[in-house]
Amino acid sequence: MTGDRGDRDRTTPGTDRTWYRDLRDRSDDTASPLAEASRLRDIASSRTTETDTGVPAPDTVAPSTTDDADSASPLIADIRRVADVDDLRLDGAPTDHHYGRVVPTRARADGRTCRLQLRLFRRPAEETGSDFEATLADQLDRWAAVGDCEGVVPVLDTAGDPRPWSCTAPITATLAERPPKTLADALRAARSLTRTLATVHDRGTLHTGLDPNHVVYAPGTDRPLLDSVGLFDVYRRHTDPSSALALPYAPPEYFDDRYGVADRTTDVYGMGALLYRIFTGRDPYDGTPADIREQVLTHPFSTPSDITELPQALDDIVARATATDKFDRYQSAAALFEDVNDLCLWLLDE
Repeated sequence: MTGDRGDRDRTTPGTDRTWYRDLRDRSDDTASPLAEASRLRDIASSRTTETDTGVPAPDTVAPSTTDDADSASPLIADIRRVADVDDLRLDGAPTDHHYGRVVPTRARADGRTCRLQLRLFRRPAEETGSDFEATLADQLDRWAAVGDCEGVVPVLDTAGDPRPWSCTAPITATLAERPPKTLADALRAARSLTRTLATVHDRGTLHTGLDPNHVVYAPGTDRPLLDSVGLFDVYRRHTDPSSALALPYAPPEYFDDRYGVADRTTDVYGMGALLYRIFTGRDPYDGTPADIREQVLTHPFSTPSDITELPQALDDIVARATATDKFDRYQSAAALFEDVNDLCLWLLDE
């Protein structure tokens, strides 16, 4: 937890970002968008109110007046004035997202241009005085704090004015749109995702909304990334949860509080459901919302090997991760990763 947003320390560098270290030294024309986004974040983090670094301080950056699309968007102009990137401008048509709108943008730093995603978060239709925006702001800071973890979509900047927003690396596809093509691909994706979840938990943060739409790919990488870390837990308290999470991936505790509260084993369940999808290409349950609720609460998953030829060890991993009783699940994402990694070592010999 980062505390009050007004006291955020933008001068302290993050931990070593191994997930893009090998891309940082590439030439400008081959640099990964993920590396570019993180490079911009590093620049923004090192800014002070002084200008002797050669980079203007945030409060001295003049808004761009050269883009006609921007001039027609007061919202983008307002965000540009407070963002930690320079010359933020539109770069495509906005699209809908689980939590609002996504606007393709470009920004500049060190004389270079990078593509980003500007995410505009919707407010719930509820009474004045709600703590929604404060809770969302806190969770966006939590996501940003783990954005340097290998396998997490990095957050370059985030703020609450003129409405809640964040800038992230660009995304090209979700796991729902780009499933693994081979068993080897599925095993590598499973190992990567379980390792990332264990790291996020080790940093004191939960995801709470794992499904195929919250696992994404960035341009130039085949590694799946966890997206929208922790945001589902904010929105499910203020909006219809099914608008932000695919119901076949929701654990029993989301349907009935007698099964407990959201905790680390909630993410273990979500990851187990994702493993089912990764290896079978199917959702674990289908039907109406009422049908899915009944199945989640009363019927364990069918085993992945019932769908396609897979080892018994994978069936056992998925069954344990998605146990209805939380105490029967893996009690940590690290334990889940260990079993998935052992399976990969056996089947991939790597």
